[in-house]
Amino acid sequence: MIWFPLVLLVLAGIVLLVGAWGWVLGDVLRHEPNDGWEKLMWVYIVLLTWPWGGALYVFIRRPERLREYGE
Repeated sequence: MIWFPLVLLVLAGIVLLVGAWGWVLGDVLRHEPNDGWEKLMWVYIVLLTWPWGGALYVFIRRPERLREYGE
């Protein structure tokens, strides 16, 4: 029964990762402007390279978008 807390911890981590991935994907779809291919590129990056793609979006693109568009 010592494995039970470890299983709960792993499941909680998976739920947090999937939730963060969904939040980032929703942010890309709702707030990225439709200027050229940039929105589609970020959707592909977030979908195909999660969780790293989501982290790239949050730390690189999102602050830039907030400075440019304010949303």
